[in-house]
Amino acid sequence: AVLPLTLAFVSGAWLGHDYDHGVDSVCRGMRLFAPLAIGISPSWWSDKHNKHHALTNQMGADPDLAMPPLFLWPPHPRDDSPFRALQHCWYPLGCASIFFTWRVRSLLHVASAVRDGRQGAWAEAAALGVHWAVLLATVP
Repeated sequence: AVLPLTLAFVSGAWLGHDYDHGVDSVCRGMRLFAPLAIGISPSWWSDKHNKHHALTNQMGADPDLAMPPLFLWPPHPRDDSPFRALQHCWYPLGCASIFFTWRVRSLLHVASAVRDGRQGAWAEAAALGVHWAVLLATVP
C-alpha cells in the first residue's frame, strides 16, 4: 500500500504544481486540486515556489536550497545546523519526512490566512479538511 500511495502523492504533487502556476482558466479552476489530493496549500506553495523562481539558487533567498530537514547546499552560516554535517546518514529519513513538513507548514499558513481574512483562505482550509478527513479515515 505504501508504494501506490507514494506514487499517487508524487503524481498529485506534480499536477498541483502545474495547476498552481495558473496560466489559464483550467489551471485556476483546478487550484484546489493540490489541497484535496496531497494536503498542501496552493497559496503556501505558490509563495514558496515563486520565491524559488525569482531567486533561483541564491543562498539565503531561495527557499528550495534550505528546506529543513534537508540541505542541498550549505546554508548561510547563521542558518546552519550541526546535523547538516551528518545528513548523508539520515538523508533517506529526511526525504521521507519532507512531505510531512510541507503539510504542517501548509496548515500553519492556511490557519494564518484564515485568521487574517485573506481571500480564498476558507476554501483552502475546507479542501485541506476534506483531505485530512479522508486520509485519516482510510489509512491505518
